[in-house]
Amino acid sequence: MEHHRAGRLDRAEPLYRKALAASPGHADARHLLGVLLLQRGQADAAIRELEQVCRAKPDAAPYRASLAGALMTAGRVADAVAAYERAAAADPTNADLQLNLGVALRRLGRHDNAIVRFERAIAARPDYAEAYYNLGNALQSAGRVDQAIEAYRAALARRPELIAALTNLGAALKVRGRLAEAIGCYLRALVLHPDNAEASNNLGIASQALGDQAGATACFRQALALRPDFAEAHSNLLFGLSYDAAIGEDELFAACRDWERRHAVPLYRLAKPWAGDRAPDRRLRIAYVSADLRDNAIAYNIEGLLANHDRGAVETFCYMRDARTDLVTQRLQSAADAWRDAAALDDAALAELVRADRIDILVLLAAHTGANRPQVCAYRPAPVQVNMFGLTTSGLSVVDYWLTDGVLHPPDTSERATETLVRLPTGYLHRPPDGAPEITVLPAMAAGHVTFGSCNNPAKLTPDVIALWSRVLQAVPGSKLLLKYLGFFGDAAIRARFAGQFARHGIADDRLIFVGDELPRARHLEVLNRVDVALDPFPFNGCTTSFEALWMGVPYVTLAGRRFIGRMGASFMAQLGLTDLVAANADDYVAKASGLARDLLRLSKLRAGLRTRVAASPLCDAAAYAHAIETAYRDMWRRWCARSVMELGNHHAPLGGGPGPHRK
Repeated sequence: MEHHRAGRLDRAEPLYRKALAASPGHADARHLLGVLLLQRGQADAAIRELEQVCRAKPDAAPYRASLAGALMTAGRVADAVAAYERAAAADPTNADLQLNLGVALRRLGRHDNAIVRFERAIAARPDYAEAYYNLGNALQSAGRVDQAIEAYRAALARRPELIAALTNLGAALKVRGRLAEAIGCYLRALVLHPDNAEASNNLGIASQALGDQAGATACFRQALALRPDFAEAHSNLLFGLSYDAAIGEDELFAACRDWERRHAVPLYRLAKPWAGDRAPDRRLRIAYVSADLRDNAIAYNIEGLLANHDRGAVETFCYMRDARTDLVTQRLQSAADAWRDAAALDDAALAELVRADRIDILVLLAAHTGANRPQVCAYRPAPVQVNMFGLTTSGLSVVDYWLTDGVLHPPDTSERATETLVRLPTGYLHRPPDGAPEITVLPAMAAGHVTFGSCNNPAKLTPDVIALWSRVLQAVPGSKLLLKYLGFFGDAAIRARFAGQFARHGIADDRLIFVGDELPRARHLEVLNRVDVALDPFPFNGCTTSFEALWMGVPYVTLAGRRFIGRMGASFMAQLGLTDLVAANADDYVAKASGLARDLLRLSKLRAGLRTRVAASPLCDAAAYAHAIETAYRDMWRRWCARSVMELGNHHAPLGGGPGPHRK
């Protein structure tokens, strides 16, 4: 034990074994040997020793707790929960046991149960800062953000230097739109620990939400400098670079390939050969992988597809990478053939599950955004892998195709991609929102002035966007601009920041309408009844926000960019036959927006007929969209089968066993 305490594990282990040779039933010796083996990274060997001592002493809480810790290390979380529960039953006032059990329960997505355990830990030890911190994490995962904020504050009151509580408090405040407070948390964390990569990354996210792309990019680069393997920060950097119209195609593409070099290439050697059925015309097993299969824009885009897939042609699997669920999740679950809760799985474990499910085509939704980690594709768990709703190329040579359309990527596109582009009749499908209010008469008729509007993420309101929108307001005297995004504009600091930016272009704050209430979707849509003309941001266009405006009878003017994310508005307008609202440059944007604002008769007619036009368009034709995608999947699969047979004939490794040669 003296050697063990001093960290001399090589000297401690043979002495423990000698003690056990002399006295095989010596529980403490076997327990400590198990702990030592776990410290040396030998989790399986530790589990064997600890299981043996627990069989001999079934009600000894310390032994059960050590076994549970070893099971957690080995990734056997459900078994660890059972061990922790038995230990906690034997020692119910042990705050550490309650805390560790809560952590394990949260790993399984059982947030409500975890909350109970963290509260018990606090009851047993009221000054337990780590318990308050973990309670905050569970509350936030359960969607109880305001209570999470209070829990983080309680943790910091007890341990002001608890950096994880500071950064997570900032994240919770950001969700509530309290960006100034969130940024304060991150800055305080960086003062305490300048080398904290998580704080730098979160500061970048908050800066981006304020439209400060340059500041955000600097933060993401700093996070990567501190932790070069920080894949999430690197994805955030790619996402931020996509906002910057000054970034050239070669530079953005190089940044995407650098992501692959750092975070995917080291995993390519772990890919395994695929040994499934290569019949080209059999029923295909299609997997959709996402952290956004809930009340989220991605869910709105995928729901109609899942519901309209031809069950005779494809069998659908959904892998949900977030423990948060809601009514939308339930609808998606009922539409899919199989549902997998993958929130507790790391990328390697998820890849193994995909392989065990014998998936033919893996579709990664919205790579490089949120928690949609592309690393799972690096293991090549499926022979064909697809980028869908990706705002840029995945940059991975093991992702074969990128679903798009002829407007998002015209024939002369300059955007570079590792994937082969597959152009569908339309790149996006939208589900009309439930409970949408009736469309009112044109607001300008009653207000006596035209109201422009945007409900886009403030991150998209870059200095260039604000400058151009200011020109639109100047071109239409008396007009106003309504801005809304969740509850963000309820923050006085955010309102002041954006008002100041418009003021620099001569727009007084009485011409700005900030809506700061976070509303249910139906009530949010009512806000659009106050808008005559919507303005699309650039180079990152709106998507779901644009569809919602159209559904509420509000046309919008868009500036066509040169990348996928800058051409979503043009794609929508092409589907609706409103290409005259697509601007080619800034001057054209001002002319189209001001011209539409002056033509109240056209605006009224558009408003009255837009919902019907949208409903009849390919944007809402789920059956046609599903058929087009299934046709694309079948073509991808047949190509792979043909190439695979050729490679097998040439005695090469079967495709799917690694990154393989790439077509581009």
